[in-house]
Amino acid sequence: MTITLKLKPEIEQQLLEQAAAKGLAIEPFLEQWIETQLVQSQPSSKITSDDEHDSTQDAFINSPSFVDKPLLAEEETSREILYTKEDEQL
Repeated sequence: MTITLKLKPEIEQQLLEQAAAKGLAIEPFLEQWIETQLVQSQPSSKITSDDEHDSTQDAFINSPSFVDKPLLAEEETSREILYTKEDEQL
């Protein structure tokens, strides 16, 4: 792909200086920079073991933001409260 950019002279100069500092021409320098930016912006898809998953889950369950929440009273979880007449019409 070919892209043409109109850069401010001071930005162009900074790019040329950075490319020269790495011993690269501007095109390969920009290619590397763009690829690096794209890789860094990708969300990491870390695969965790069962033990790591369990410890993370335990930490969440035992965290103050989770533990300090009051439980729902039994009447707040009754079938009548959970299901309304609108639900029956679906």
